[in-house]
Amino acid sequence: MYVTSRHLGPAKHVPGAPKRFAQGMGAVCTVAAAIFALALGWTAAAGVVLAMIVVLATLEAAFALCIGCRIFAMLTALGAIPAATCETCADVGAARTP
Repeated sequence: MYVTSRHLGPAKHVPGAPKRFAQGMGAVCTVAAAIFALALGWTAAAGVVLAMIVVLATLEAAFALCIGCRIFAMLTALGAIPAATCETCADVGAARTP
């Protein structure tokens, strides 16, 4: 991985909790699309959900814009997610061992 990624510039460490939240959102949407298509036969609804996943993944890959992370921040600001959740991941260097 380092062989290809080193040409993109220095690594940018980000907190883990927002990324795990975004991954969970992606997993829920994927399962929902599968249920829509396979169990309910709602192929149009499945297509809409999958298109949404593609757009959000493209935003993350191309522009480093993580919508799931933004939603996580908004929920934290509203108090739906305890602030302590992100305090533990705010210092990305703390959990790393040399």
